[in-house]
Amino acid sequence: MASNVAYEAGVQGKAYKGATNAMMVFAAGAKVGSMTSFTVAFWMNTQKHTGGAQSIFMLGRSSDFWGNMFALVEGNDNATDNSMLLKFNFAGNWVEFNNNNGLNRLPDMYGKWKHIAFRYDEKTSVFSLFVDGEKYAIPDAVANRMKDNKPLGALQFIDPSKFVIGAFQQHAGVSGNPDSWMLRYTGLLDQFKVFTVAITDAEIKALFTTKR
Repeated sequence: MASNVAYEAGVQGKAYKGATNAMMVFAAGAKVGSMTSFTVAFWMNTQKHTGGAQSIFMLGRSSDFWGNMFALVEGNDNATDNSMLLKFNFAGNWVEFNNNNGLNRLPDMYGKWKHIAFRYDEKTSVFSLFVDGEKYAIPDAVANRMKDNKPLGALQFIDPSKFVIGAFQQHAGVSGNPDSWMLRYTGLLDQFKVFTVAITDAEIKALFTTKR
């Protein structure tokens, strides 16, 4: 279901154009809801916003405020700073690119097309981020995911609900009403893909170079 979505020129054909009242909502599907590893990849082109956080996408969880997985962009009101404070959560694991713990804000992210890929591999328990086809520097203490002093291993998403693009799950009627800081994504998205496996570095690079 698409709500108030427009379409503009993308990296290939037309791209999703977000707005303060726009979103797309899909059923999570058994395959996505039960994935134990993942790669989520997409092209984004957005401008700075002020105030709260814009949700790029969210795999909902009906029994939890934070859902099962999401990526969000915090506001940036610094006219001379083009870096992005990006936050990612999967199965309760937070990764915040906020200049703390060795995780630098993503540089030069606004006003142009950028390719992003998040990956988690249950075989190694390693989380990775790729920007424009290149692996982003993440400290081992953050990349190597642990639980109870053991490698995290296979993920388990709980009560998977709707898959929402451009908004929080609360905007789609999952797990209560949205708080005032919860904003919809107002930029462009293109070639949005969810793989239920951890694809290779080379395959992620190919998504960037071929603009797929």
